[in-house]
Amino acid sequence: MGVLYFILSVVLYAILAPLGMIYGLIVNVKGTNNKFTRFAECIDRAGNVLCPELFNKVLIKNSQHLFGDGRETISSVIGRNVLAGTLSPFGKRINGLLDRVKKNHSVENIGF
Repeated sequence: MGVLYFILSVVLYAILAPLGMIYGLIVNVKGTNNKFTRFAECIDRAGNVLCPELFNKVLIKNSQHLFGDGRETISSVIGRNVLAGTLSPFGKRINGLLDRVKKNHSVENIGF
């Protein structure tokens, strides 16, 4: 049943999201930045749910704090592992990219 819900959600998203985004931009230009920030967080949480096996393998080492919890963003998990010193070399590179956008992004987003 989960696969069916996933397929249905992807199809509906592909149809409705572009329409909703265009409509939202037309009627609420001032809220655009906030909307895209919230949307980025949704994508971040979805990635944490969809890819924990890969992320746990390539981004961290010997960690107590793993990827996979949909209540947490990828950035938050990376931040917890930054503080614990358990990022892999590739995880450190990903964290470095996040730092280029916003200094200390992952650590500041722990718990979000």
